[in-house]
Parts: sequence; structure tokens; C-alpha cells
Amino acid sequence: MYGSGLRGFKGGQKIKLYGDGEREAINLALERRLVLLIDDWRPYEAAQLAGAEVVNSVAYLVRLYEQGRVTLEKALGGLGRVAQRGTLRQEWIQLALKMVYEVHKKRGES
Repeated sequence: MYGSGLRGFKGGQKIKLYGDGEREAINLALERRLVLLIDDWRPYEAAQLAGAEVVNSVAYLVRLYEQGRVTLEKALGGLGRVAQRGTLRQEWIQLALKMVYEVHKKRGES
């Protein structure tokens, strides 16, 4: 545990990089030990390094599809929209597509 109840980079210092919203979200997640949903890969990785539990929207979409809470069309459409924004690593999107395909194949859907 770091000083002042914050988990962060050495010494418990707060994240000072990125935009105001991202920075505040990361610091709040660290302070309150919340799961952080963030898509921009640079702050995502910084939050992970600081000790935050982080998830992105493609992982969330895959999980919703696995649980049957969204259709294949909605999952693929969401992945396409996220890919167009260009904020996530391309390999994350490719992995998500592969996972959706595997779930689809396992279900035997056409």
C-alpha cells in the first residue's frame, strides 16, 4: 500500500498524464479501487501499471456476447465502431473478433 491511500506510481503519487477526464478517472479508480473502463490504450496501460483494474469496451462487448446479452450483430457493430475510432491497439480488436467467432462457433449459430 502506498501513502495517503492511493495506489499509483512509486510513492502513491497521482497520475499526472493525459487529459483531465482520463487522469481523474484513473486516480478515482485507484483511490476507490474501482474497475476502470477506458479505451485509449496509452492511459489504459498507464492505469494498469499504476495498479488499477482496467477493462476496455471490446472486452466488455465480448463478455456481453458470451453471456447472450447482445446479439452477434450488435457485438460486431460495436467492435467496428470502436475500431474506427483508432484508440485501441489493433491486436486487441483482432483478439476480440476471434473470441466472438469462437463463441459463435461454439453455439452453432448461423
